[in-house]
Amino acid sequence: MIKTENKYAFALGVVFLFVCIMMIGYVIPRENFPLEIGFLALGFGGFFLAIKSNQISNIFTIGIILRGILILAIPILSDDYYRFLWDGFLSSEGINPFDFKPSELESIYQNHPYASQLISKMNSPNYYSIYPPVSQWIFYLASLSQSLLGGIIIIRLFILGFEIGTYFIIKEILKRFSIDPKRIALYWLNPIVIIELTGNLHAEGILVFFLLYAALNLAKLKDIKGGVLLALSFCSKLFSLMFLPILVLKGGKYRSAKLFIGLIPIFLLSFSPFLKLDNLGNYAQSLQLYFQSFEFNGSFFNLIRWIGFQLKGYDVVQFAGPILSLMSGVTILFISWPYQYSNRKVIFSLMALMISIYFFLSPIVHPWYIIVPFSLTLFGNFKFAQAWLFLGFLSYAFYDENLPEILKTSLIWIEYVVVFYLLKNDLKTLNAA
Repeated sequence: MIKTENKYAFALGVVFLFVCIMMIGYVIPRENFPLEIGFLALGFGGFFLAIKSNQISNIFTIGIILRGILILAIPILSDDYYRFLWDGFLSSEGINPFDFKPSELESIYQNHPYASQLISKMNSPNYYSIYPPVSQWIFYLASLSQSLLGGIIIIRLFILGFEIGTYFIIKEILKRFSIDPKRIALYWLNPIVIIELTGNLHAEGILVFFLLYAALNLAKLKDIKGGVLLALSFCSKLFSLMFLPILVLKGGKYRSAKLFIGLIPIFLLSFSPFLKLDNLGNYAQSLQLYFQSFEFNGSFFNLIRWIGFQLKGYDVVQFAGPILSLMSGVTILFISWPYQYSNRKVIFSLMALMISIYFFLSPIVHPWYIIVPFSLTLFGNFKFAQAWLFLGFLSYAFYDENLPEILKTSLIWIEYVVVFYLLKNDLKTLNAA
């Protein structure tokens, strides 16, 4: 029999979550960090109350409701949706979004109310698109509404659909490996997961679905299907290609051949409508600029940048970004090889470690990126990503011009000191994961 106080704790936790998501999703501007972090703390208070109440029988419905209240919200924390809808608009016009920078088409669509609205608010008008095929098809369908809110709602419904799929996949993985089923609540009721995916429309929600579904099928020895799903994860977010070496090495020659039978055709077919020989350089250029021109919430990069200022007197992002990317690639391959014969369960922890290393060495780590390693740690003993998901939200302080720079920088240092301390402890448990 469920204790009455547990029912009250769960109900109070859900109320706190509701208030948090409503305020951050609809009301608080990105530039007001104190209110953002205050309501997020309230949300996490509710999150822990709900989890500690041990009532998991109705969390699916609660999670749907918490996501559903964001259906009409125009994202506040991110303005990437203008680019999403622009890419979709170009596809609906028969124009390949990888062929032109938005600024190159601005004069053509200056009298088009919908298109001109998207270009005027876009944060990347001078860059070619970097969004891979799965996202592009969703953007195309969203653009058919020819409405800002309509397009947002359509993208959000797709993200919500993938989120629901992820819920059931996580449940099945937990059951397959005899892991506490209550861990599903860590993902499903997490306010940052809800806000960043369903709320802010980020494709990490699509990637997590395909990646976990692929891993589940590979664990069941369904290698061709796993390859198909893995290809779709790559076509959701290209950086997930880093997981291929460890999954190939784990399977051996025979199973890896089957995996590639499913993977290669889907990968090529997905990209073929968009990437051609004459625009492949555009895509590569945007990816290169991404690592050479932008910086946000980096860890090792921030340290290297500081050293660069001391030694050179200027920001070294153009040189450090590509070098750190190469270092992360080498490190990921180094990690993959020794664990080719590890048990299936530890693969999740290793993939979480690999993607985390990639982010640690990246100049850009947006809070929603961390959802990927966080989701992978649900099946092992790692705790660092759970803390990182909350601490990563501290980076939103950089949008608040009223806060002193020393405070913003200090918050990032606090974030990574805590994360690396927890990671050090987690690595001791890797073989037992």
